[in-house]
Amino acid sequence: MLIIFDNATSHHAHSSDALSALHMPLHPKLWETKKQTARMRNGSFITNQSQSLYYPDNHSTYPGWFKGMKTILQERGIQLDKKTLAQCNKDAFGKCQDKSLTSRCCYRRVLYNQKDFRDQKGALQELVETRGHICDFYPKFHPELNFIEQYWGASKYSYRSSAPFSNIEVMEDIMIECLDNVPLVQIKRYVILACILLVHHS
Repeated sequence: MLIIFDNATSHHAHSSDALSALHMPLHPKLWETKKQTARMRNGSFITNQSQSLYYPDNHSTYPGWFKGMKTILQERGIQLDKKTLAQCNKDAFGKCQDKSLTSRCCYRRVLYNQKDFRDQKGALQELVETRGHICDFYPKFHPELNFIEQYWGASKYSYRSSAPFSNIEVMEDIMIECLDNVPLVQIKRYVILACILLVHHS
């Protein structure tokens, strides 16, 4: 089944253990991000072999500590110049002058450009795909072009055209009836329009 969602920022939010270079310390540290409630999941080398981002709990010096960006990249065979900063701009990540995939301007940019970090999916997409479905998102166009908005609009118009009631249960019954009364052929037209826009966008 193909499930399509609005291209809302909230729909791309990562899970608590997702790979993210944001706020990562440069050196080993007992660390977790403000938004994380779990250890960050394993990364992967270019060979697809799993890479733990934490030292083992029985490590003699850093038991269970986060390895830090420098060690993570060194384990991947990436050695940066001694003068390389953890992050180009101390106030906000993303201010690097060179944002290309080959950039070596700072540790965070290099790690951010690693394939496993670039390919990190949002929590919603991961949930849909683990259930065996296909997840996609509408392009960032006006919400009124989204077929579900057209469907809601038709349902609301039907609701506004019905007789007013003050009883909440009756109102709910009328709303459900209005949702069911949108003709299937009309819904299909909305879906076809959305598919055309998706194909054109891709």
